[in-house]
This record gives sequence, C-alpha cells and structure tokens, in this order.
Amino acid sequence: MTVKKNHKKNSKAKLISFAILVLLVIAIGLSMYQSFKIDLMMKDLHDLTERRKQLMSDTQQLQSEVNKLTNIDRIQRMALRNGMIRNTDDRKVLLFKENERWDKLAETFDDKKKRAKSYDFAGVR
Repeated sequence: MTVKKNHKKNSKAKLISFAILVLLVIAIGLSMYQSFKIDLMMKDLHDLTERRKQLMSDTQQLQSEVNKLTNIDRIQRMALRNGMIRNTDDRKVLLFKENERWDKLAETFDDKKKRAKSYDFAGVR
C-alpha cells in the first residue's frame, strides 16, 4: 500500500513539475517573442525617423527652389534679358457683387465696346 501511495505522490509531483516546466517554457517563449517584436518596432521607428529627416530635407530644398523661382527680381531680370518690357498702361479693376446679374453687366460692356477704351479684368469677386 505504501508503494501505491508513493507512486501516486511521485506521479502527482511529476505532473506538477511538468506543468511548472511547461509554464516556464511558455513564459520564456513569450518573453523572447516580446523582445523580438520590440526590436522590430525599434528598427521600424529608426527607419521612419530617417525617412522623416530625408523628407524634411527634400521639403526644405524644394521650398528653397520655389522661393528662388518665384523671386520677382529674378523674373524681372529674365524678362528684361529676353527683351520683354514692363506694361505701363493704367489698369481698370472691376469688382462684382455676388448678386449682380451677368446679363445686365454684359449689356453695359457691350455699350462700352463701342468706345475706344479697353478694360483689363484683374479678377471677379
């Protein structure tokens, strides 16, 4: 009888030992998995940071180029080099109200066409 009790105690101890071993293996595996995931995320973060720096640099370079190309003094120098002259005519600017009707305006300008003056349209509001 004592052999059966010892056998039951031993099998119970073996089962508990096996369960603890399995839990330990699972815990170590989860820890390693988490470490690998963190390493991958850190690598991705580093890559994204480098990409952001590159994009910021490209943006600054493009903004500098846009500023250079839209510089009014540069445009005027190029125009003069190409034989263009600055327009010195007086400009007439017409501002329209939103509720003003276009057909009424067309009739008015149709009458004005008969005159010798011409109008340049700068914009419509």
